[in-house]
Amino acid sequence: MPMNAPARVRVVMFAAIAAGIAARLAFVAVDDGLFWPDEIYQSLEPAHRLVFGYGWQAWEFLDGARHWTLPGLAAGLFALFTAVGLSFPEQTLFATRAFFCLLSAAVPWAVYRLARSFHADPMDAALGAVAASLMGLTIYFAPRATGETASALPLILGLVWTLDANASHRARLGGLLLLCAAVFLRLQNAIFCVSLLVIWLRTRPRQQLIEGLAVFVGAGVVYGLVDFATWGTFLHSFKAYVGFNLWEGESTFGREPLWFYVKALLYSEGPVLVPLAVLGAIGWRKAKALWVSWLAFFLVHSAVPHKELRFIYVLMPLLAALGAIGLSAVRERRPGWSLPIRLALVVMTIVSALQMRQLTFGRLGVRGRIQRISAIDYYGPENRLLMKAGHRDDVCGLRILSLQPWRTGGYTYLHKKIPMYGLEQRTGTESSYNFVIGRGVPPEGTVVARDGDAFLLSLGRTQCETDTAYDWHLE
Repeated sequence: MPMNAPARVRVVMFAAIAAGIAARLAFVAVDDGLFWPDEIYQSLEPAHRLVFGYGWQAWEFLDGARHWTLPGLAAGLFALFTAVGLSFPEQTLFATRAFFCLLSAAVPWAVYRLARSFHADPMDAALGAVAASLMGLTIYFAPRATGETASALPLILGLVWTLDANASHRARLGGLLLLCAAVFLRLQNAIFCVSLLVIWLRTRPRQQLIEGLAVFVGAGVVYGLVDFATWGTFLHSFKAYVGFNLWEGESTFGREPLWFYVKALLYSEGPVLVPLAVLGAIGWRKAKALWVSWLAFFLVHSAVPHKELRFIYVLMPLLAALGAIGLSAVRERRPGWSLPIRLALVVMTIVSALQMRQLTFGRLGVRGRIQRISAIDYYGPENRLLMKAGHRDDVCGLRILSLQPWRTGGYTYLHKKIPMYGLEQRTGTESSYNFVIGRGVPPEGTVVARDGDAFLLSLGRTQCETDTAYDWHLE
């Protein structure tokens, strides 16, 4: 909280952060669905396997194409919350998702600090924080355990203390380390590190440039040593990940045109992001360094064929900071325009928050048969029934008939070491499971729980045939 700011600014900041926290936690309380399987199988499921000894393994955790920072963080949270007596999965999962929400809710404070470091008016910086706090997309993505959301706070704070020419040596070093932490959480954030070095090459003394390069190289060595400790080879996840995406990946998977992100941002959050972009463009002279970093990240991601809106999540709060800087430029040139623009920005942001529950997959940039489907609590009923099944002593095997396994919360939600099958049963027989999760009209058996039109059904068997060939690899 900016304690040295005027009282009205502190009130706006407190209201923005409090409303952001409330909106995020309220969303967590009603949504157990998935936007994309990565939020489970690149973080929570490997964490569950690490802490409890079992869980599905995605190909990335078979080939070693992911760094262990994010799942290691999730594993630490699982271990901590269970150690203090929270039940698993319900209470621990809620606490874990709440933790990611709090990280997201702190981003507006970082946005305020970033805008102020470029000499934005305190109230304009606070309104940028309001936009970052209450944009519907930032609320929607907040609880998801992905590198994009987890890295936003250290990344923006890192930019605060490295782009500010007046920052102390200690603050600048802290900023460099925060940028490194952001890269550990999501490798693509290295684009900001490279951009920073380019900016420093033109604007800072040579000693600072060398110091920054040394910190980044040192962090790269640590990154590689973590890979060595977890995968057995120095920089193993880096080489496997880059190799797959550049040379070995499926040529059609997730391929989108060059303009995908422009269209997706306009369609999903245009009423807020367009004014911020226009304001940011007006104030570009005040924030050239920040614009260089923003554009570098945006253009590189636009050039990569595989695109998903979540990949550029961090650009939304950064655009809020740029908009705040531009708002101050407008106030300096046209003082009479400032108040109407401020009010309009606040109104559009609040409307965005209120309309968040209307998000569809199409508005989130997903094409295909699900683009008209609500993105809220998508297959959440199945995940809640998984938790109920996991608490039953009579479950010895489970089959899910309403969706593919990779669309569920996996063993993180089931939390019971039994075979779990999908639509296509790769191993075992019908005698290998005695409970079924599905939708619509249940087959023969006893329905023991319902969630909307989804059901948990007992087939009546008390024992299951042992599946010695059960495959823990995710389909």
